[in-house]
Amino acid sequence: MLIPNKLSLCLAIIFPSVIAAHYSYGSPAWHSSPQEQIRYTLAAETFILDLKNWTALHSIYTLDAVADFSALGAGVWTGIDEIIANEKKALGAYTGMHQITSCMIDVHEDGTADVTSYYVFNHFGGEGKQPGYVWQAWAKYHDSMVGTEDGYRVKKRSVQVIGGPLEGNFTKVMGG
Repeated sequence: MLIPNKLSLCLAIIFPSVIAAHYSYGSPAWHSSPQEQIRYTLAAETFILDLKNWTALHSIYTLDAVADFSALGAGVWTGIDEIIANEKKALGAYTGMHQITSCMIDVHEDGTADVTSYYVFNHFGGEGKQPGYVWQAWAKYHDSMVGTEDGYRVKKRSVQVIGGPLEGNFTKVMGG
């Protein structure tokens, strides 16, 4: 069993390939509390989306998950296959940097958990966009998660936009 130290965890945040090399997404290689398993799952999702490793979303969602992205104009997606197809369609053309900033986790005795998290979405470039194009939004996620043998998975998700989106070509602002 591999037990991560603080250095390997810091490197995993800085270099996503480190996390991919040492751990499978959604399956922490060490025993940890339900809260840490949930944080791990949510953090791993940001890397999965940014690396466009669409099939790894199986380690984030249950097979029958429901994800409501209506607040972002994307509708409600039902089942892991529809979630993967829509994430790929929505994010495939962009370079992304998704960030989870904080979360509140309420774990129940039955192994389920209610989680509220804040996210920042950063999308750069994209098909038909000029160099310097940036799209950014801030959101609150409400997740119902279930414990499995491989860690916690999202069973139901709803998204609330808190701010943005801001978008435009910021090359001139940045001196480019």
